[in-house]
Amino acid sequence: SGFRIRLLSQEVTIGLLEVADMAFPEYTHKYLNLALVMARLSSMAMTNARMFQQVEDAANTDELTGLSNRRFFFRTALKEWERAERYERFLSGIMFDIDHFKQINDTYGHMTGDRVIAALASRCRKALRSTDVLSRYGGDEFIVLLPEIDAFNAYQVAERFLKDIRGMPFDVDGHSLNITISLGVASLDKTCTSLDELINRCDEALYVAKAKGRNQTFVWKP
Repeated sequence: SGFRIRLLSQEVTIGLLEVADMAFPEYTHKYLNLALVMARLSSMAMTNARMFQQVEDAANTDELTGLSNRRFFFRTALKEWERAERYERFLSGIMFDIDHFKQINDTYGHMTGDRVIAALASRCRKALRSTDVLSRYGGDEFIVLLPEIDAFNAYQVAERFLKDIRGMPFDVDGHSLNITISLGVASLDKTCTSLDELINRCDEALYVAKAKGRNQTFVWKP
């Protein structure tokens, strides 16, 4: 007393339209014709929605690491900044990069360097919560936004990164590479008046960590 129609996109089933019962079975062919039109329109709408999502994901994702890119980071970070400021919530950031990364490129080549960056991103992502935002900021530099995290706990997160990275070599292209990172931490306080200032403080703290000898975490101080 009914029928089913598969919804297709490039010969792949993406859905099912089912008519379980018909009030007037003698008009089955009319029901079917109408259902076919609805199926085609539904398939087109679902396909377009998927394509739009894929394009949006590609625009927000760093191709090498699969992390969110700088554009997406700023869009998300601004929302978190506004929420933290409005409701007086904790918000922290961590900026870090690979120590002596140029030597890796010069010694093993840029393709190996790229794989090191991708492997580093994967290892760091596993150490974060789903609400944290880890992004590739540029080159071998990364940034993390930590909602609801104060300076002390942000430092603990950074130290966990530090130990995870230097505690286990990276096996890349047949090479076992011992890598270290330097990290700068900053948190929202009453003197921090903008998202840009918070990021600048992370950057300044990272610079100090590198100036002090690298392979360490430094928390921004006024």
